[in-house]
Amino acid sequence: RKMKMTRFCLLTLLTLASNKCSASYDDIEILISQKTDRRHNKDTLRVVSLNAEYLMYDISEGCQKSWRGCPWKNASEALRHLQNVSDTLAVYDADIIFLNEVHSLFELEKLIERLPEGYSPYLIAGTDHITGQNVGLLTKIDPMKEIYRSDEREKFPVINSTCNYFGDGGDEGVSKNLIMEVDVGNGVKIVFIAAHLLSRPKEVDRCAMREAQAKVIRRAVDDISKTTEPREIVLLGDFNDFDDAVLDVQGNVPLSSALRIMKGTHGQADEPSGVVLHNLAECVEIERRYSSFYDKEKKCVLNGVNELYLIDHILVSERLREAVHSVRIDHSYGPTESRHECVDDEDYVSDHWPLIVDFDLRKLGLVKVE
Repeated sequence: RKMKMTRFCLLTLLTLASNKCSASYDDIEILISQKTDRRHNKDTLRVVSLNAEYLMYDISEGCQKSWRGCPWKNASEALRHLQNVSDTLAVYDADIIFLNEVHSLFELEKLIERLPEGYSPYLIAGTDHITGQNVGLLTKIDPMKEIYRSDEREKFPVINSTCNYFGDGGDEGVSKNLIMEVDVGNGVKIVFIAAHLLSRPKEVDRCAMREAQAKVIRRAVDDISKTTEPREIVLLGDFNDFDDAVLDVQGNVPLSSALRIMKGTHGQADEPSGVVLHNLAECVEIERRYSSFYDKEKKCVLNGVNELYLIDHILVSERLREAVHSVRIDHSYGPTESRHECVDDEDYVSDHWPLIVDFDLRKLGLVKVE
């Protein structure tokens, strides 16, 4: 099956000599004319994935009137939040940063103004018109070709669904996703698939729709793995679901088979054989295996592990799994049992914590294409 190719939005913010690029935020469509790799160390690759929680900045009145669920009452609060996100990201010195819940390239450009030099922003507007959220990225490695997204849809409930959903069927797509391919040297090419799936992991109807979304993403994985040119795969983002093979700190077991479908381990008769993806949370000790905080009591403090969940994931192909140097989830901000932190606090960042992966690319060796 072919995925619909979409011209990508690109805003280049690098300074070349004394000339600076400027463009409108409304309709920026530029073909890549020169691909550069601005990593400090070409032997390593650091990837960060974070749900930045409504990274939306409306300079007129804040985002509450424009997008459902946005917590920022005015532009000042939204700008403060954006600054806190940029301060957090600056510490990591990542090569590629994937962000969920971004509104537009405007917010990414504002981040780049506050980060060390070297990043270029990319975003494809999705189809979530209720929240206005999209998936965006900042990268020091220019894509090999236009980034694109999958606009495919899948019927639900899927075959062999584990959701126990008996309502009306339908079809579902992934409103927030993008796909980017980069060349990291020595013949190694990596395709990144970033996605933000439907929320509420414990609701049966959403479970059924999320499995359909997982099938759409898995088709993208299979399409990439079937090509003659060898490419590694990273699938990452806020999947809003659990992995029964890599349990979180609570030991949550998913209703859905979404993670198994995307990893290629579901074992359904209709699933094509292909690359198996591995959840890098396996490298994180279970006591620290959580990426989101749900404040059940609305007190802005942590009330035990029953408010902590691992719903953000980074899945990789086998060769990249072997090249992993380290994996961590940074819990340096946010509420604890003794630290109060609410969405309106001065230093608030997100209700999610970032996943940070370091790859030692020397372990991959030189890839030869026959």
